[in-house]
Amino acid sequence: MQEDQKRQKEELEKLAVENARMKDENESLVKERVAVLSPNLESAAIEINQLRSESQSLKRNSDNQRILVHALTEKLVTLFILLLLLL
Repeated sequence: MQEDQKRQKEELEKLAVENARMKDENESLVKERVAVLSPNLESAAIEINQLRSESQSLKRNSDNQRILVHALTEKLVTLFILLLLLL
């Protein structure tokens, strides 16, 4: 009976050592992963902000062009009506 307990205790100690080693390895891998991914995420965030800014700029240009086209169309219609009245 004491032999079984001794063997179980030794096995438990081995498992505790293995568990501690695996925890250390896991922590190391997590740190490595963060170190690798952080620059990629930062770079992606910068690119997203640049694209968002460019998109807003393009939308403003599009809105301005739409207003200009509308105003020029109204002016052309007015000129066409005046031309018809003169004829």
